Amino acid sequence: MIAVAVIIGTHMYQNSDELRPHRLLRQAEAKGYGFEENGSSWLKQWNHRCPLFLAGENRSVHNVIYAPYRDVEFAIFDYRFMYGEHTYNTSVLAFELKDKNMPRFSLWPRIMMPQHPVLEHEHDCVPLNLDGNNHASQMQNLYSLHTANEGSARLLFCPKAVEYLTAHPDFFVEGYGNRIILYQINKRRQPGAMEAMLHTGYQILRAMRLNDPRVNFEPDLDEDAVEAKEASVR
Repeated sequence: MIAVAVIIGTHMYQNSDELRPHRLLRQAEAKGYGFEENGSSWLKQWNHRCPLFLAGENRSVHNVIYAPYRDVEFAIFDYRFMYGEHTYNTSVLAFELKDKNMPRFSLWPRIMMPQHPVLEHEHDCVPLNLDGNNHASQMQNLYSLHTANEGSARLLFCPKAVEYLTAHPDFFVEGYGNRIILYQINKRRQPGAMEAMLHTGYQILRAMRLNDPRVNFEPDLDEDAVEAKEASVR
């Protein structure tokens, strides 16, 4: 029992707010990425036009990892806000694209929606039902899709994108203009899993033809395996 308690206590400490910035900094340095523990300036940059950044109150950004990645710019950061008496801690992956004019949209996995109405669509966004094959029908069952520009959104969610997203219903995806964010509400990822999140996010960009025009995909990274490898090195 003592050994189990020690193991649990060690794990909790390694993933605590106190040690987290150090672990994330080490991850960033190993990859040649930039890192900022205080993300106030990032909050001002991203805090508009996405439902996540309009949710709740007392919003803050911490532990920002950022860099160019292939043909885009990315940032992964801890985002915290209060909703009533609840505190939500979420890892957010944000991409800044080149010369894109995306319609404003939000794509939320129905099974991951929080019990409380934490997220709200903007008043000019309406539900979008996709027409097409079985993948489109399946996507309607898996996701809630809203947009402010129905015509452009239909082009964005092409058959290849729909096929990929129905096979990977893991992320909330929101976008507008040249920016897109991915997250899982109230899930803060371990430092060793950040690279896997970045990899998966890039595949979603590729499926939606927002960067690399190729439509072939790379295998998903196993987050648990990556985290276990990091733990063994520690």
